[in-house]
Amino acid sequence: MMKKSIVALAIAAAMMVTPVTVFADETEAPDEVYQFSYEDIDESVYDGTWVTFVQGFDMYLPIDWNVLDVSSIDGAEDAGVTFMAQAPEANADGVNWTVAVATIPDVTVDSLEQIYDELSKDDSMSGLAYGDLNGIGAVSYSIESQNVEGVAFADDEGIMYTVSFSPMNDDDFTPYESNMLISISPSEEVETETEAE
Repeated sequence: MMKKSIVALAIAAAMMVTPVTVFADETEAPDEVYQFSYEDIDESVYDGTWVTFVQGFDMYLPIDWNVLDVSSIDGAEDAGVTFMAQAPEANADGVNWTVAVATIPDVTVDSLEQIYDELSKDDSMSGLAYGDLNGIGAVSYSIESQNVEGVAFADDEGIMYTVSFSPMNDDDFTPYESNMLISISPSEEVETETEAE
């Protein structure tokens, strides 16, 4: 089930979804957990808004990015994609920078190790590593065949989510992707500028 869901997400959001490879490139479960904090956001490319997701986390989004209608993208809803946003212009190769949030259906986990194990079942996954995103335990991954990288984590009920970015090999995208990645943090119940369903 896991393989089908992750691969479907990658195909549905292929040119739009992935985490920056700021996590270590590991093939075995690492002992170290890499720490990331929104206090490290690169202010030179920080001009945006904060999005609150019903899954219980917040994330920074560049202000000029377009929120896409997920229902209009073939296969996206079936893959569990609940949110997708894209840069307004394509890069030099004609590829749009994209971020997507997905719920992984039919998977329940109760530890970071289980998230790692679930991702490990998919042969297309590489670069798995543990990280802490402002108090959210996560596992990073890459899907090189789809030019996608992302992070997976779970809510209090064990429902698993991914936040994916694409393309993963665009140096110009790296500062923006890094900002979005390290901004992921538990939702605060105070003011929210935008709500994403």
